[in-house]
Amino acid sequence: MTEILHINMDRATNDPETEFVLPEDIVNHIGMTRGQQIASLEKWAFTVQGRVDAASEGMRYDQGSEYARDVELLRRIEQCIGRLRHNGDAAGS
Repeated sequence: MTEILHINMDRATNDPETEFVLPEDIVNHIGMTRGQQIASLEKWAFTVQGRVDAASEGMRYDQGSEYARDVELLRRIEQCIGRLRHNGDAAGS
């Protein structure tokens, strides 16, 4: 039996890092529309990009590995956004 996982849509949209562990969790969540998934991922990307930009402007992370994690996380978020947009284009063809 399939179980639908319940999420807080406000947090999922406005602060997705608090609701999801991985960007792929958003893509795989059946309780969100594709548009909601893209919006949530874009918000997450904006937040992570802000941390990466701050680090490049001389502000330091507590640990160097946090910067590397954020760079990788940003890459994964962008891949997920691209996949959702591509799948949406294919569906509309």
